[in-house]
Amino acid sequence: MLLIALLMATQSQPAATVFLTGDALYALCSASKADPLYVQKRSECHGYIVGQHDMLSHVGSTKHVFCGTTEETDEQVFDIVTRFLRDQKNYRRFSAASIIERALKEAFRCH
Repeated sequence: MLLIALLMATQSQPAATVFLTGDALYALCSASKADPLYVQKRSECHGYIVGQHDMLSHVGSTKHVFCGTTEETDEQVFDIVTRFLRDQKNYRRFSAASIIERALKEAFRCH
Protein backbone atom coordinates (compact mmCIF):
# COMPACT_ATOMS: atom_id res chain seq x y z
CA MET A 1 0.00 0.00 0.00
CA LEU A 2 2.84 2.36 0.86
CA LEU A 3 4.51 1.57 -2.47
CA ILE A 4 1.33 2.47 -4.37
CA ALA A 5 1.04 5.75 -2.47
CA LEU A 6 4.67 6.61 -3.26
CA LEU A 7 4.23 5.78 -6.94
CA MET A 8 1.13 7.95 -7.15
CA ALA A 9 2.90 10.82 -5.41
CA THR A 10 5.82 10.73 -7.83
CA GLN A 11 3.54 10.59 -10.85
CA SER A 12 1.95 13.89 -9.89
CA GLN A 13 5.31 15.66 -9.97
CA PRO A 14 6.57 17.38 -13.13
CA ALA A 15 8.54 15.09 -15.44
CA ALA A 16 11.68 17.16 -15.04
CA THR A 17 12.70 20.09 -12.90
CA VAL A 18 14.84 22.59 -14.74
CA PHE A 19 16.94 24.93 -12.66
CA LEU A 20 18.36 26.82 -15.61
CA THR A 21 16.79 27.24 -19.02
CA GLY A 22 18.63 27.96 -22.23
CA ASP A 23 17.18 31.47 -22.20
CA ALA A 24 18.54 32.08 -18.71
CA LEU A 25 21.96 30.68 -19.62
CA TYR A 26 22.07 32.83 -22.75
CA ALA A 27 21.22 35.90 -20.67
CA LEU A 28 24.15 35.14 -18.38
CA CYS A 29 26.54 34.36 -21.23
CA SER A 30 25.64 37.39 -23.31
CA ALA A 31 25.78 39.96 -20.53
CA SER A 32 27.04 43.33 -21.67
CA LYS A 33 30.36 44.61 -20.36
CA ALA A 34 28.39 47.68 -19.24
CA ASP A 35 26.32 45.49 -16.91
CA PRO A 36 27.53 46.01 -13.31
CA LEU A 37 27.19 42.23 -12.81
CA TYR A 38 29.05 41.36 -16.03
CA VAL A 39 31.90 39.47 -14.36
CA GLN A 40 29.54 37.55 -12.07
CA LYS A 41 27.18 36.61 -14.93
CA ARG A 42 29.95 35.52 -17.28
CA SER A 43 31.62 33.54 -14.51
CA GLU A 44 28.36 31.78 -13.67
CA CYS A 45 27.82 31.00 -17.35
CA HIS A 46 31.37 29.72 -17.78
CA GLY A 47 31.23 27.61 -14.64
CA TYR A 48 27.89 26.06 -15.59
CA ILE A 49 29.07 25.17 -19.09
CA VAL A 50 32.39 23.72 -17.95
CA GLY A 51 30.69 21.80 -15.14
CA GLN A 52 28.21 20.26 -17.57
CA HIS A 53 31.08 19.39 -19.91
CA ASP A 54 32.91 17.59 -17.12
CA MET A 55 29.77 15.74 -16.04
CA LEU A 56 29.00 14.68 -19.62
CA SER A 57 32.62 13.62 -20.12
CA HIS A 58 32.32 11.37 -17.11
CA VAL A 59 28.98 9.91 -18.22
CA GLY A 60 30.20 9.81 -21.80
CA SER A 61 33.09 7.56 -20.92
CA THR A 62 30.58 4.71 -20.82
CA LYS A 63 27.71 6.04 -22.96
CA HIS A 64 29.58 8.10 -25.60
CA VAL A 65 27.55 11.24 -25.05
CA PHE A 66 30.12 13.11 -27.15
CA CYS A 67 33.62 12.31 -28.29
CA GLY A 68 35.83 15.14 -27.17
CA THR A 69 39.52 14.82 -26.60
CA THR A 70 41.80 15.75 -23.78
CA GLU A 71 42.93 18.63 -25.99
CA GLU A 72 39.91 20.94 -25.76
CA THR A 73 40.18 23.82 -23.33
CA ASP A 74 37.50 25.29 -21.14
CA GLU A 75 37.52 28.41 -23.32
CA GLN A 76 36.93 26.33 -26.47
CA VAL A 77 34.02 24.55 -24.80
CA PHE A 78 32.65 27.90 -23.61
CA ASP A 79 32.91 29.33 -27.14
CA ILE A 80 31.21 26.29 -28.70
CA VAL A 81 28.25 26.46 -26.34
CA THR A 82 27.82 30.24 -26.40
CA ARG A 83 27.97 30.23 -30.20
CA PHE A 84 25.32 27.47 -30.24
CA LEU A 85 23.12 29.50 -27.87
CA ARG A 86 23.52 32.58 -30.06
CA ASP A 87 22.86 30.80 -33.37
CA GLN A 88 20.21 28.28 -32.33
CA LYS A 89 17.56 30.48 -30.73
CA ASN A 90 14.86 27.83 -31.08
CA TYR A 91 16.69 25.58 -28.59
CA ARG A 92 16.83 28.16 -25.81
CA ARG A 93 13.43 27.12 -24.45
CA PHE A 94 14.94 23.79 -23.39
CA SER A 95 17.05 23.15 -20.31
CA ALA A 96 20.53 24.62 -20.33
CA ALA A 97 21.98 21.18 -19.63
CA SER A 98 20.32 19.65 -22.70
CA ILE A 99 21.51 22.51 -24.89
CA ILE A 100 25.09 22.08 -23.71
CA GLU A 101 24.87 18.37 -24.43
CA ARG A 102 23.56 19.03 -27.94
CA ALA A 103 26.20 21.66 -28.69
CA LEU A 104 28.98 19.32 -27.55
CA LYS A 105 27.54 16.38 -29.52
CA GLU A 106 27.55 18.50 -32.67
CA ALA A 107 31.04 19.83 -32.04
CA PHE A 108 32.60 16.53 -30.98
CA ARG A 109 30.87 13.91 -33.08
CA CYS A 110 31.68 10.27 -32.47
CA HIS A 111 32.86 8.52 -35.63
